Amino acid sequence: MTLAFARRVATAFRDDDCAFMAAAVAYQIFFSLLPLLLLMVGVIALFVSSEELRVEVVSLLRGVYPGLADRRLVDELVNSRGLTLGVGLVGTLWSVTTIYAALDRALFGVLGGNRRSFIRGRLQGLLLAVLLTALAVLSFALSFLVQAFTGWLHSVGIAPAPRIALELLGPLTGFVAGFVLFDLIYLIVPRRRLPRGVRVAGAFTAAALWEVAKIGFAILTREVHVFSAYGVLALAAGLLAWIYLTASIFLVGAEVMKAWPERAGR
Repeated sequence: MTLAFARRVATAFRDDDCAFMAAAVAYQIFFSLLPLLLLMVGVIALFVSSEELRVEVVSLLRGVYPGLADRRLVDELVNSRGLTLGVGLVGTLWSVTTIYAALDRALFGVLGGNRRSFIRGRLQGLLLAVLLTALAVLSFALSFLVQAFTGWLHSVGIAPAPRIALELLGPLTGFVAGFVLFDLIYLIVPRRRLPRGVRVAGAFTAAALWEVAKIGFAILTREVHVFSAYGVLALAAGLLAWIYLTASIFLVGAEVMKAWPERAGR
């Protein structure tokens, strides 16, 4: 990606009012995140014990909001796991439509396209929710297998290798998960079909920026305590800031997809 191309993307991001659209997307996701989180925890709880669930909830929370896994929130989610699946399923049916509508409007502002019917929009929103839940479960399964393999290596006396492997695989796994996430959204949500190569360019850019942002945001929250001034509202302020940053990265990927055919000379 050349400097001229990056400048073109940045200019388009400004001209399309992506900062404003990212705020609208972040607002919808912020108030719809809890039902989705409950659904994912409820599905994972079907396959694991309480202690394993606690580990996965911490991992899930840190994926949603880097640098944070509040003990009280984790305890509440684990202790009420019998209720979370039902509440999460019902809540997700409502929240996914609002999230999908926000993503749809934002991508329409960048990529354009034809108007879709109400029913088609709702069905695609449900499809996106199912795929994202499946992605979360798959991520859990991969994490569980890695932990089991690490424990086995430690039991046979190969201690340093797992630590080195996890340090190397951690960012790579996060990047792959982010790439799949953005690629799914760019496949399902836009109102016009995008070529595979264009989607890959957008998803790759967004996933790379997201992984860098996760590292930087975790440092700001854990080491610098940048949101501590908000007191009891620190969690809400930090979560909203992170969601806004994620939404902005999502729209940067969309701008890359819009500009990519021109870069390729098509």
